Amino acid sequence: YDASLFWVNVKDRIESQPTGIGNNTINVNTGDTRHRGFEGQIDYDFLAAANPQTTRHLSVFANLSLLNAEFTSSRDPSRVGNKPAFSPRYLGRFGVVYREDQRMKVALSVQSVASQYFQDSNLPVGNPTTANYVPARIPSYTVVDLSGDFYVTSHLRLLGGVSNLTDRKYYSRVFQN
Repeated sequence: YDASLFWVNVKDRIESQPTGIGNNTINVNTGDTRHRGFEGQIDYDFLAAANPQTTRHLSVFANLSLLNAEFTSSRDPSRVGNKPAFSPRYLGRFGVVYREDQRMKVALSVQSVASQYFQDSNLPVGNPTTANYVPARIPSYTVVDLSGDFYVTSHLRLLGGVSNLTDRKYYSRVFQN
């Protein structure tokens, strides 16, 4: 297990914004932000708990990040109190892993991410009646992943996996072009 608290103050945060000319962007100072939170993880290996000398492991794990982030000052007073872009309130992941030392590993994991804003203004882009409209918030999502790696030789591993095993429709980034 592991747990920690953090507090990070960012001075003169930079954000890329579109210029309105083609796909060009300009970097602008959007203000100062404060990021406070908790990060924790727990992992338990059932087979190693029963036999510490085993080369086989069956582990369950969970980790969680909680974030409280906001603008503390800005040249644009309407931004103070806003959430910085890509600062989800929580991010959690849990799963199960089966592993045989120097042979193979298979993992099934679930990741859940809270909704978040895609730009520091916390405002949508465009007209809601047009195709180029982008809502202010990226919706929360949960995905399931399956991964594995297998030792072909002691120095060669074959890695593979399926991200988004349930074929969930989601997005985590926004581009204004």
